[in-house]
Amino acid sequence: MTLAESALLEKGVSRVGPFLEVLGRRLAALEEVARGSAGAPAASDRARASRVLAGLEGRWTDGDENLVRGFLDRWTPPGDDPRGAAARRLLAAADELARIAPPAGTVFFFLWEMESVLRGLLRPEAPGPRARIRSVRGRPSGRS
Repeated sequence: MTLAESALLEKGVSRVGPFLEVLGRRLAALEEVARGSAGAPAASDRARASRVLAGLEGRWTDGDENLVRGFLDRWTPPGDDPRGAAARRLLAAADELARIAPPAGTVFFFLWEMESVLRGLLRPEAPGPRARIRSVRGRPSGRS
């Protein structure tokens, strides 16, 4: 939380306090999912997080993305609950980022990606932006 607060303040984001409260509830929901619970934060929290994150979109580099994705894009062993595994990866990434204190851009991308993954975990019928990639029309269904 301190890392997120520092990054947000460094870039001049206003009204950091309410966002940090929302972030705390979002992380708590992730902890519930990691333990196997359904976890369901309020829709109003999602809207608040989205408003703040919309202003941060694109304030990161490819290096920031690569670092965060290195923590999150992992193979899930057969039989492991994919929702719980994704939540555990997000929480582990948050801990590791707090330990290494990366630049603000890395924190912003993590927050963006966390919200996208969290939205998919808690509401699979409404996936985040990451899952909205459309298929190419007219492309054969099999690999060539």
